[in-house]
Amino acid sequence: MIWDDMQQASHKQRAMAFLSQSFDSFYQHSVSTDARGVIVWISEAYFDFLRLEESPLGKHISEIIPTSRLPSVIESGQPVFLDLLYISDQWVVISVIPLKDDNDKIIGAFGFVATDSINPLINKYNKLQDELQAAKDKLNSDRPRYGLSRVIGNSPVMAHVKKQVRQAARFDISVLLTGETGTGKELFARALHDLSPRSSAPFVSINVAAIPGELIEAEFFGSVAGAYTGASKSGRKGKLALADGGSLFLDEIGDMPLNVQAKLLRVLQEKEFSALGSNDIQTIDIRVIAATSRDLAAMVEQGEFRADLYYRLNAMPIELPPLRARLEDIESLCESIIDDICLNLGIPAKQLSYTALQLLRHQAWVGNVRELRNVLERTCVMHPETVIEAEFLSSVLPASKQLPAETALTPVAEAPGPLAQSIADAERQAIISALNYHRGHKANAARQLGISRATLYAKLDKLGLGAAAGS
Repeated sequence: MIWDDMQQASHKQRAMAFLSQSFDSFYQHSVSTDARGVIVWISEAYFDFLRLEESPLGKHISEIIPTSRLPSVIESGQPVFLDLLYISDQWVVISVIPLKDDNDKIIGAFGFVATDSINPLINKYNKLQDELQAAKDKLNSDRPRYGLSRVIGNSPVMAHVKKQVRQAARFDISVLLTGETGTGKELFARALHDLSPRSSAPFVSINVAAIPGELIEAEFFGSVAGAYTGASKSGRKGKLALADGGSLFLDEIGDMPLNVQAKLLRVLQEKEFSALGSNDIQTIDIRVIAATSRDLAAMVEQGEFRADLYYRLNAMPIELPPLRARLEDIESLCESIIDDICLNLGIPAKQLSYTALQLLRHQAWVGNVRELRNVLERTCVMHPETVIEAEFLSSVLPASKQLPAETALTPVAEAPGPLAQSIADAERQAIISALNYHRGHKANAARQLGISRATLYAKLDKLGLGAAAGS
C-alpha cells in the first residue's frame, strides 16, 4: 500500500513537471488562483508582460487584471477557450480552465495567454483596432463635438426641452439652464452653442463654484503684470477675452459673489470690461449661457443674488428635468452609457438583462444621469459576464430611496394599441411626470410642458386626472 502511494505521488510529480514544461512551451504567460480567486502562482513571463513591480501572490486576480475571466470560470465551473481580453494596452487571446479535486469540487483556476503561434493574428487585430480608433478620432474632430444628437432621450419632457434649445439657439440672447445636479447642463449649453450662429467661435466654460473667491475676478477679467500678489509677470487673459465672439458658459452662477455679479452685469449691458490692474477698456461680444442647481428667484428675494442680473440672464429660461421625471429614457441612456464605457475601458460589450433594467427604472436617482453613469461604470468594471443581471446590479446600487410603485415606469410586453391611444398614454405620462416633479403645482407643470394652465386643466379632465391632480 505504501509503495502504491509512493508510485502515485511520483506519477503526479511527473505529470505536474510535464504540465509546467507544456505551459512554458505553449503558454508562457499563465497564472493560477485558488477557489477564492487569490493568485497562488504566476509565470515569470506573465509577470513581465503585465509590467508588475511587486509580487501579486496573495492578491485577488481582479486587483491585477480587473477584466479577468478567472472569477467567472471559478463560479460557473465552465472553461473558457480562445477568448479576447484587453490587457497591457493590447488585445490578447486567453483560455481559462477550472481546477477540481477528486470530488469534482472547484479548487481554483488556470489562465493562459497564447503568445507564439497566434501572435501574427493578434498583431493584425491590434493594428486594425488602432486604425479603427484613429478613424473614429478623425471623424470626431471633423464634426461638432456636441449637439442635440448627443442628448439621449425621446420622452415627452425631453422632446420639449430639445425644442426649447433649438428655439433659443436661433436668437442671440442669454439663456438660464436650471435643474438638479447631474441633469446635463453643460451638454445642453454646448448644444446651444453648436446650433447657434456662433458655433465656429470659441465655447468657454467656467465653473463658478470651483474658483476661490479671491481669484474669481482674475479668472473672469484677466490681469496685467503685477495686478496682485502672485499674478503672472506677463499678465493673463481672462475667460471673457477668450470667449470673445463666441459663448461663455457660467456653471453654478448662483455661487458668484455679489461684487462680481455687479461687474458681470456691466459686461452684459455695456459689452466692455477692464482687466485687473488696467485702465484700458476692452470691448467684448459674447453670448452668456448660465446654469444653476439653486433657486435664483429665492436668492433674489433673500438679497443673495442681484435682481437686475437675474432678469438679464433669465431672458430664455430652460428647466432640465430630473431623471425620475423621464424614466422611459432609462433604456436608451443605459445602452449609450454602457457602449461608451466599454469602448473607453477596452472591455467586451455588455448589456443589461430585462430584470436589471426594471431595477434601474425603480430607483430615485437623486444624482440623475451622473449617478446612473457612475453606477454603470462600476458595474461594467466589476461584472465579468456579458449580460448584467439584477442580482449583481443590486449590490452596486447605492442605498437610495426607491420610487413608489405607481410612479416608476414599468413597460409591459404587449402588442401596441392604436396610435391615438399611444399618443394619449404618452401625454398622460408627461403630465403625471411634470406634476410629480413640481409637487402638484399646476402653473409650474404647465410651464414645464409648454402649455397654458387652462390647457392643462382641460387635459386633466379629458384624461380623467382632475380629481387625482387636485388631491
